[in-house]
Amino acid sequence: MKGDKTPSKIGQRLWSRDVSLWAGEADEQAAIANRLGWLDAPVWFRSKINGLVSWADEIRAAGFDRAVVLGMGGSSLAAEVMARIFGRGPGGLALTVLDNTHPDAVRAVLESEHFESTLFLVASKSGTTLEANVFLATFLEALRQKVGAEAGNHFVVITDADTPLARRAADEGFRHCFINPGDIGGRYSALTFFGMVPAALLGLNLSSLCDGAETALADAHLFEAGEDNSALELGLFLGHWAGRGRDKLSVLLSPALTPLSVWIEQLIAESTGKRGVGIVPVADARVPLDAYGADRIFVAVGLACDVDLAQRCQAIKEAGHPIDYHSLTSTESLAGEFFRWEFATAVAGSLLGINPFDEPDVTVSKNTTTALLQGQLETDTTPWVTLIDEAGIRVDGRRAGSADTGALASSLIGFLAAVQPGDYVALLPYLPATPQHEAAMAALATRVRSRVRAPVTVNLGPRYLHSTGQLHKGGPATGVFLIITVSADSDIAIPGEAFGFSQLNLAQAEGDYRVLAGLDRRVIRVHLSCPTDIGLTKLSACLETDAMASG
Repeated sequence: MKGDKTPSKIGQRLWSRDVSLWAGEADEQAAIANRLGWLDAPVWFRSKINGLVSWADEIRAAGFDRAVVLGMGGSSLAAEVMARIFGRGPGGLALTVLDNTHPDAVRAVLESEHFESTLFLVASKSGTTLEANVFLATFLEALRQKVGAEAGNHFVVITDADTPLARRAADEGFRHCFINPGDIGGRYSALTFFGMVPAALLGLNLSSLCDGAETALADAHLFEAGEDNSALELGLFLGHWAGRGRDKLSVLLSPALTPLSVWIEQLIAESTGKRGVGIVPVADARVPLDAYGADRIFVAVGLACDVDLAQRCQAIKEAGHPIDYHSLTSTESLAGEFFRWEFATAVAGSLLGINPFDEPDVTVSKNTTTALLQGQLETDTTPWVTLIDEAGIRVDGRRAGSADTGALASSLIGFLAAVQPGDYVALLPYLPATPQHEAAMAALATRVRSRVRAPVTVNLGPRYLHSTGQLHKGGPATGVFLIITVSADSDIAIPGEAFGFSQLNLAQAEGDYRVLAGLDRRVIRVHLSCPTDIGLTKLSACLETDAMASG
């Protein structure tokens, strides 16, 4: 069976933990052997339910009424998905995720009227995640000023064994430290403490969630003819079509499942974007069918009662696009989707000839950010220049040629003129995640999409640095990137650091800009020193005005 990649054999080799299923040298395959613990996660999860339920009861009894997850990427997105899909269960805590370093996002937590009754979950597999640690330092110091020596009781850590974060939890007397299985990577950790501790605090029915995960686990073991192994089939579908040029993936979801899209996005992008290949997840924009190119595939996950989605899938199929449809009886099957997509991603990675369990390019931007904050990089080392700096908007990038007159509209339009068939555009805003900003970015994405007629994604920074950023740098050179930063009205100091959150937020954007530029990716950066809403409106208007003028 070794080396056999017929469909059923791929599934069987995955269950036997045959690391030769994935490309790589001997040392890389040895590392993969220590990243396959997620295959056992549903069984592991079942064994932890009673303890988690009892612990969550103790938290509620202690007077906490809100929980905030401090984490990035795979360490926090499952929690966000469950909070948005299910909300609070009976007696559960309100739960939010902070993965945004803009001062306004941090200030919203600091100034919450529930601050003194908030439990903070510090989530980091390595225990060294910069964002999680500066969030921890900031909120711990703020609580010490309010509640004194009891501040540590407001903090719970989720990490691997013997990490700096685990040691700090013990040294400083934090309320609890959950040690996660060390053989499970961050983005494959939804069914471990990273996802299930927040689920317990939300007051969700953990046993019901686990039922869904165990069903998906059992289905993924089916290999006889006629049996429905939807996880294997999904992986084969993704790998087959992406390997044949259809590498833009639209995930269609029933409205009740929409929040799942951000979790799928990070899993697929970070896992497959390696060695110049990758699958590009694209948010569902409901554009006309003739706007989809020959590089697109579709996967739909719908509730059985969603007639509209079923009809839309049929229309997409009739238009000649490959589509995979999976039906769920209810949202209670969500944990099963976590497992199904993890299994499918591992299968797709095998077909694409990459290692879906590493993230070699994620650390590059992080290291550049650190060097910027420490003053170890020159300020003028990028090969690109300031194109325009007026009226509260500065644009940095590579001059587009004669069409670029130095005006905002011509700079943006000249930049987007470089988009070719097979490309995608990624809008990368480093903004507070408010409904107003999300609406403005959606409007900008629509304008860009109408101009370039190519897939457009919106990836919020710095979150994307821990997920889709791997695809941007390690995947195919088909991305066209527009980074957007804003000036903060006031900064927030970070205890023990020489920089505040505003400087950190801008350095993260600058670091990624420099790395993308160094890889000769097509990238432009727009900085708004004017009010954010005004600046975003101006950007959209530039594209609309030109479109109208050109008829």
